[in-house]
Amino acid sequence: MAVISRIRKHSTLLIIIVGVALASFVLGDFLGPRKSKSQQQFANVGVVNGQEITGKEFNNKVEESLEIQRQNSQSDNISSDEAFSIRQSIWDQMVSEILLGEQYEKLGLGVSVDELDDQIRGVEPHNYIQQNFRDPNTGTFDPSTVTQFLQNFNQLDPSIQKRYLMLEKMIKDDRARTKYNNLIGYGYYVPTVFAQKDY
Repeated sequence: MAVISRIRKHSTLLIIIVGVALASFVLGDFLGPRKSKSQQQFANVGVVNGQEITGKEFNNKVEESLEIQRQNSQSDNISSDEAFSIRQSIWDQMVSEILLGEQYEKLGLGVSVDELDDQIRGVEPHNYIQQNFRDPNTGTFDPSTVTQFLQNFNQLDPSIQKRYLMLEKMIKDDRARTKYNNLIGYGYYVPTVFAQKDY
């Protein structure tokens, strides 16, 4: 009861203090340092295991993927669902690259130049190569088109070169992931005797 009567006595002081605090809070947003659009673009969109992913890096990868999607579909219109799906897959890919990259480094896993070349021009090339170098008329894969493409690589349009380098990176990432998964899979082998004993 005594506390309430004290508050009533000093109510004008209390209203002034609350009013000044509220005004300073609101004015702080208006008068405080503002980030320009270019600074906002460089802001981090996430931190994975202590490694920052900048907005610029993320947006660049999304734009590249959107451009590839436009070229593949031969249309400038991409639905909002497709755009969202691309953004989500890029995010998942970036997180995966960071997390798995650390594991590859710890284990010493990598893809050598010869191994990558075998995945591109070998006897049994990677599925990505077979899909992207099919003959449009017959629908069959011809290894000579890959060789011819690589021989004329420096004369090609920069956008085609960029697409190929992205394809090469995808093959390298897929190969490293396959090695890692095989390593994990073989690491959890249960001998038949133990399986029979558990059974």
